[in-house]
Amino acid sequence: MALNNPHNRPRHPTVLTRSALLVASLALLSACSVSGPRESPLNEVTAGSPTVSEVFRGTDAARTDNNPAKERFNTSGRARPVGQLDAQQSPYWTPLQPMQQRFARVPNPDLVMVVYPHLAKGKYPVPGYATVFPMYEQTQYALPGEVEQEDGEARERYMSAPPDKTTTR
Repeated sequence: MALNNPHNRPRHPTVLTRSALLVASLALLSACSVSGPRESPLNEVTAGSPTVSEVFRGTDAARTDNNPAKERFNTSGRARPVGQLDAQQSPYWTPLQPMQQRFARVPNPDLVMVVYPHLAKGKYPVPGYATVFPMYEQTQYALPGEVEQEDGEARERYMSAPPDKTTTR
C-alpha cells in the first residue's frame, strides 16, 4: 500500500484545516461585536418629537387642545382664501380662455377620497391621505351649445355685437 495514493487519504480534516476554521470563526464573531453601547443618531435629532402612535391617536404631547386627528384634518383641510398672489397670476391664464371656449368639456366632477390613518393587516401603520380622481374615465368634449360657456366676457361680446344684416327674422 502506497502512502501517496489519493484513495488512501484520511477522511477527517487535518489539524491545519481545523485551526484555520477556528481562526476564521473567531474573526467573524469579533467583527460582529461592538465595544460599548451604541445609539442611533436619529434619537438625538428626534428628541422631544411625538411617537408614531401619539400622532396616530392625536395625543401629541406638544398640543394643548384635545382634538383627534380626524377633526384636525377636517378643520385644516378647508380651502384657502384667494390671495394677492393669485390675482398676479391671472395674466398667465388668459391665453387659455379662448381654448376653453372653443373646446368646451362635458362636466366631469372631481371626487375626493379621504383615507384616514389606519393599521394595514392590523399591524402596519398607514398615514392618512387624500386623493382626487375624476368621476368618469374619459374626457368628453361637448357639442356646440351643449354646455353653457363659463367665460362671461365672450357672451357679452357676442351679445353686444351688431346684428348680422344678412339674416332675416
